[in-house]
Amino acid sequence: MDFGIVVDSTVIMMENMFRHLGHHGRGSMRQRILAAAREVGAPMSFSTLIIGVAFLPLFTLTGVPGAIFAPMARTYAFAIGGAILLALTLTPVLTRKFLPENLEEKENFLMRVLYRLYDPLFALAMRWPKQAIAVGAIPIIACVLLFPLLGREFMPKLEEGNIWIRATLPMSISLEKSSSLVPRMRDILRGCPRDKAVACTEENRTHKEIVHVVSQVGRPDDGTDVSGFFNIEFFCPLKPFDEWTKGVTKDSLTDVLQEELSAEFPGAIFGFSQYINDNVEEAVAGVKGENSIKVFGPSVEENERIAGDIVKVMSRSASGPA
Repeated sequence: MDFGIVVDSTVIMMENMFRHLGHHGRGSMRQRILAAAREVGAPMSFSTLIIGVAFLPLFTLTGVPGAIFAPMARTYAFAIGGAILLALTLTPVLTRKFLPENLEEKENFLMRVLYRLYDPLFALAMRWPKQAIAVGAIPIIACVLLFPLLGREFMPKLEEGNIWIRATLPMSISLEKSSSLVPRMRDILRGCPRDKAVACTEENRTHKEIVHVVSQVGRPDDGTDVSGFFNIEFFCPLKPFDEWTKGVTKDSLTDVLQEELSAEFPGAIFGFSQYINDNVEEAVAGVKGENSIKVFGPSVEENERIAGDIVKVMSRSASGPA
């Protein structure tokens, strides 16, 4: 959280009360403090309300973006709301208690330099108001023209430096059979030679970008997942990208692993994601993968038929234009 936006209201309040307690104010100390607070209280409250309204769209987010950004939006709103409340109530009381009644306002060297730059520009703008408005409109027009070039995705994909692979086997597979397939899958992910007589070393591995492979068969130990023995998950931490083989990217590595695994284990489905992203997606939406389509309806047979049609369309789209 930006600490500056939290203390801004108090800073503005203190500056105005300091000005009133100097040679600009009249009346008793209490009257000057109240006058200073009244001057800036309404504008500060209105500006804080504008910031709070700007966060309203974050409260309407659902899914993973909602789970991630809604707590931040609430925390931010509570922080700036509490800041403006303290600025309007506590700050005047502390000023009355700890500051002397008559203060001498002095400008330091930095402020004198800034005023020397600001005052001529301000006078020039007041002398030529139309030209000043035109100059101020340039960045606004530029923002409007550049807006179509902005991305359309609210939450960009974060790079976690790992690959999380989920293998989905036939539902009826046994624990023994499922476990027997894991070693070969691990070897493929590490890029080990197919000849079992040849030891898998760092020198003869083809996928040197993967540091090591951790596998898990079935559901987690906490018992909150309904996955059976048909579910195998692999965690593959990656080396820093500057240590990768020239020309190899994460997308190309994923394509090669997908091709090798599918060729070795026909009928199995392999999904590629990242550790945090996959777990958040599953916890929030119950989705075991980055992309999914849920079919709802009272008829199981009709749902299966529709799901089959969707799979066919998506398969054609993945291989080319549908």
